Formats: sequence, structure tokens, C-alpha cells
Amino acid sequence: MVSEHYPNPPVVEAVCEFIFSSDTPWDSTVPGLLYEKIKQDYPIKETRNRQSIDTSRGNKQQIEVVEGIAFISADRNSQILTVPRIVAIVYTKPYPSWDIFFKRIKEIYKYINDIQPITSIDRIGLMYVDKIIIPSQEPTLDLEEYFNFRPELGENSPFEMINFSLDCTLTFNDNRDICRVSLRDAMAKDKTESVFILSTDYSIAMPKTIEPSSAIEWIDSAHTSLIEVFESSITEKTRDIFRS
Repeated sequence: MVSEHYPNPPVVEAVCEFIFSSDTPWDSTVPGLLYEKIKQDYPIKETRNRQSIDTSRGNKQQIEVVEGIAFISADRNSQILTVPRIVAIVYTKPYPSWDIFFKRIKEIYKYINDIQPITSIDRIGLMYVDKIIIPSQEPTLDLEEYFNFRPELGENSPFEMINFSLDCTLTFNDNRDICRVSLRDAMAKDKTESVFILSTDYSIAMPKTIEPSSAIEWIDSAHTSLIEVFESSITEKTRDIFRS
């Protein structure tokens, strides 16, 4: 998540996902019609599978694998994933900028709505995955120096933490929106660094709480909230790493 132009941004993946409600018509022609509009920027087509939970049987939920199509840019840095009633816009490292990402989101959303008018939306989500690499010669790192969002054992704890995974959910806009925040340690390539994965996933908490006409405005606001979450999760010492 980038709130300023860091010369060394930590973003390794950015995803905007739309899940449209069952009352939005969808047929097998939608991906092909979308491809005709974007094939100049996304010439590569590949099959993708996605797990879907079928709740139509009451308490007996069944996980199904649904086949989709990914349209991929020539440099493979970006893709548009289409599954029935699901569209995701994805960028991987190097992350271009919010202006470019947001422009693409607006473009794809308009194309889908032109092809098949969107009736209602079950989920809108904006997610960033950041890989934070901290140079360190020490066997253990003082997390307090780099993260405000971090696990704590207590000042007098006799234990030593060797790995961790921390998750929490924040609420926004009178509980209409939620943001899932996750921090975990990751494998470093050598002993001269420590690696952490910070994920922020902002979405609507309940289906159909955002009208299709307000979806793009919601995404822009969600991005602002994600900036606040990201910046509040790290310290100035971490920001200095991104600036170097």
C-alpha cells in the first residue's frame, strides 16, 4: 500500500474484486465480449480455477471449483480475471501507481456494465499485499522499531518469539465496511534481512450495501482508508526503507 511516492515501494500485489449478485444476468458470452475491448492491453488468455462456496443447501455448504478466464498483459504484470459474476483487476510488482490502477478499475467496471448492466453487488474488495524487507544482522528483530501493528508477549515475558501470524478486522463507516489486516513473518533469502508480509483487505461487510452507481466512488474512498491503515501499521523507520 503506497500513500506517497516511495522510490522503493513494498507492494507485491494489488487486487480490486467485484462479486455481482445472482440477480445480475451473466452468460458465457461476457468474457469474450470483454476480451474484445481489452485485448490490445491484455493479449494473453489462460484458464483459471477458483473455489466457490455453494450455500443453496441451507447449512450444508459445498465448495465447488469454478472455471474462469484470465486476460494477461504481455509483460504479465497485470491481469483481469473473470469467473461467472466475478471480476478481479490484479497488478503485481512493480506496482505502477494508484492513478493507473484506479483508471483500469474504472475502465473494466464500465466495460462490464456496458456488456451486462450490473443489478447489484454482493462484494467489492480492494486488497494490497506488501512485502517488507528489513536489513538486519541480528538473529531477532525488535518489531516495535518497525511496526505499530505487531504481536506482543508482554514486557516481562520469559519467552522468545521465533515466528508469528497476526490478524485483526477493523470497521469503518458505521460498520458498513471492514478491513482485514494481517502481518506475518516470511522466509528471508539470507541472514542479512528479515521479511514480513503485511496485507490489507478492505471490503463491504454485507452484500448489496453499495449501489452499482456508487461503486467507483466507494473504491476511491476505500483506497484512502487503506492508506490510513497501512501508514498507522508501520513506523517512520520502516518508511525510511521504502524511501531508500
